[in-house]
Amino acid sequence: MIKSIRSEFKLNTKSIKVFNKGDIIDYEDTFYEVLSILNFDIEHKDETIVLIVDYICQDLKKFSQDRTKAADPIATFLHPFEISIPINKKDAHRQFKLGRGFHHRNGYYQIIRYKYIEFNAEQNVLIVVFESLPIQSIPGQEVRKKFREIQLNKIKTYQKNIKNIN
Repeated sequence: MIKSIRSEFKLNTKSIKVFNKGDIIDYEDTFYEVLSILNFDIEHKDETIVLIVDYICQDLKKFSQDRTKAADPIATFLHPFEISIPINKKDAHRQFKLGRGFHHRNGYYQIIRYKYIEFNAEQNVLIVVFESLPIQSIPGQEVRKKFREIQLNKIKTYQKNIKNIN
């Protein structure tokens, strides 16, 4: 059985390593294996900073009868990135949410999944490792062709509407 589990970590003077893929979580007297990190958020509550992490987990008592390891079809296309997010800057982490795009070395990437999250108390930063998919632009010839088609359709529609008025 697969389930979403949320954990909260108070970020203070100690470094914290959150649960990552393959780790075991004891949740409500049941053991779950972390399949992936679904999302994370940082909340500033009064004087405390809290890291909230959502996981996708599998109940270790209930497992699939399939003995083959599931293939990861997109793994070969993904590029790993590691970033350090300052904790004291509110909303600095929001630009690294799943699905967001970013520029890196003349390329554009979309964040697909988180691999690892850790709080470094010495530097007061959250270290996040994620995988991103490169986004390829459409070749200029195709863009011009599509644009021309759209313009022609607009002209045809305009001409139809003029005939209907007359």
